[in-house]
Amino acid sequence: MPPKTKTNKPNKTEEVINNEKDNIKDEIIEDVESEESDMEDKSDNDENKSKKKPIDNEELKMKKEELKNRKEDLKGKMKSTDKEIQAIEKTLDDKRKERKEIEKEIFHIDKSLDKCHQDELNKKEKDKKKRGNGNGGFNKKLPVPEKLGNFLGKMKFADKDDPNIIIEYDFKNEECSRPIVMKALNKKFTDMGLKEGQNTKLNTEVVKILGLGKEYENKEVKFTEFQSFLASFYPKKSKVQKNTVELDI
Repeated sequence: MPPKTKTNKPNKTEEVINNEKDNIKDEIIEDVESEESDMEDKSDNDENKSKKKPIDNEELKMKKEELKNRKEDLKGKMKSTDKEIQAIEKTLDDKRKERKEIEKEIFHIDKSLDKCHQDELNKKEKDKKKRGNGNGGFNKKLPVPEKLGNFLGKMKFADKDDPNIIIEYDFKNEECSRPIVMKALNKKFTDMGLKEGQNTKLNTEVVKILGLGKEYENKEVKFTEFQSFLASFYPKKSKVQKNTVELDI
């Protein structure tokens, strides 16, 4: 099988110029044919006049020279016009390339936005799985010890997932998770002016309300001790109960 020969296709600019040349050529042929027809009619009249007036060779030479010069001028203008057309075509090509690059960038941005949205959904799903139902272990809702419930009363906090949502807690009458109770107790101590940095200094009034022993009067509860302090209000789980196994006899 003979090898295929690669033919050079004309670019857009050359096609435009060639088409323009063909159109101009057709127009010129039409104009020339029209002029020749007029000249034939005129020549008949000139023949009659020439019988009366002899042809001047010098005048014909001048006319011929004038036409040659005119032709050169027109060829120069045609070249200049071709260059302008090429420049316009090049500008159009550049603009088309520029638009294509912009279109590509928009496409990649759309893909990135879709990925960001999907990543955001995946992260929310993972966080949801990590949190579980929020009611197990340390986050399990339990009745608030009576003394703590009476001391805290009702308090409002912003929702941790949406700060624009305000939730009211009734610590005396509803079950709450340990972290919420700790947050409320810290706020209560802050409002009473008992906080010294991250530590809490208990006064006689608070010790009495919470039913604590005299050893707690003016006691400083450090930040690292606060969870243990809160846990002391909750009933201890019986280890015996945990390890009890019922046997059928």
